[in-house]
Amino acid sequence: MRGYSRLRLALRAYGIDGVHMSVPARLGRAGVLEVPELDLDDAERVALQESARTIRTAIETLEAKDA
Repeated sequence: MRGYSRLRLALRAYGIDGVHMSVPARLGRAGVLEVPELDLDDAERVALQESARTIRTAIETLEAKDA
């Protein structure tokens, strides 16, 4: 699996899709080797999802201004 796909799947595990965010990853010569799942408590998971919503809203606002 390519690195980009691994990162997308990692974000989906946290209920995030359609937004690019940084998550910890183990890298090698071929790119992303592993994306360990973070042991987030409920408050941390909610905060991560809220951050994703904030990023998505900002992107949509910028796209609307370009239209």
